[in-house]
Amino acid sequence: MEQIKLFVRCASDTFDKLKSAVNEWLTEEGNGVEVVSCHVTSAANANIENQGFLNYTIVIFYRLVTK
Repeated sequence: MEQIKLFVRCASDTFDKLKSAVNEWLTEEGNGVEVVSCHVTSAANANIENQGFLNYTIVIFYRLVTK
């Protein structure tokens, strides 16, 4: 059965920090997961003070690997 893992960063965070979080998770899981699909998106937003920022989202669909 496929499972979903979401990684979201916004405001002053950068996409590099998001990629690092994904890579850390994959490293922690080791060979225990098989990535089925990955989707990346970004969206521009503004806060109440009309200051712009970006939201970054990575969605990973994966399966647990049984040995």
